Amino acid sequence: MLKNKILPLIIVLACVLVLSAIIVFNFEESHASNSSDALSNPQENKDLSNILNNNLINSLTVNPNNTLTELNNNLTTILNININNAANISQTSIDINSTNESNQITKIPGNRYILMIPKMRITGKIRSNTVNGYNTVYHYSQSVNPGQSGECGLLSHRTKYSGLFSKLGSLEAGDEVIITDYLLHRKYVYIVTSNGNDIRWNYKKKPLTFAQSGDAKLLLITCYPPGKSEAAFITHCKLVSTTILAN
Repeated sequence: MLKNKILPLIIVLACVLVLSAIIVFNFEESHASNSSDALSNPQENKDLSNILNNNLINSLTVNPNNTLTELNNNLTTILNININNAANISQTSIDINSTNESNQITKIPGNRYILMIPKMRITGKIRSNTVNGYNTVYHYSQSVNPGQSGECGLLSHRTKYSGLFSKLGSLEAGDEVIITDYLLHRKYVYIVTSNGNDIRWNYKKKPLTFAQSGDAKLLLITCYPPGKSEAAFITHCKLVSTTILAN
């Protein structure tokens, strides 16, 4: 009789393990959330794995005298907990670099700003909720918005998710970077002031910070070396003109 209960239990547990692995895989794929190949916090994925593993271990303590239906119900509950935990950690990862709510800059919707760099022949949307969208550049929510006084930080990949910044190293002083604001109907033109001189090998221990006042500047950020995340490669630009667009 016990044998008849154990076999279905093993099968259901195997299904839970597979589904939990899928949750972790999807989380890791979609949340290099503040990363560029990837400039992120590796502790997030570890925390998610630990939670899922602990829930699975707890499932092994199910009373063998329970009916098969009860066992299935217990495992279904555990699986739902895993899914909810994954969703909660995912939301936390998106906000990992946000400031206190009272000082937090409004997140940018994906259809407000468009970035164009003529020399690199790229055009992409600017968003503040993901760096992994196709033809998308991530805006650091703790940096100022494009066109404002202070430092605006934009991050993108070199080698995946369309690799918008794959040729970032080719920019030279004087090259233009254009951002169009379709909400305020403005076009901001920046020019590169330096490139290749600011490579931060300690960014994991000393997170990037952005000035909130002063001259309007733009920091284009990606990983270094290409395809790895050993350092943050930063291209510096300054605002040279603002043009009002026709509605």
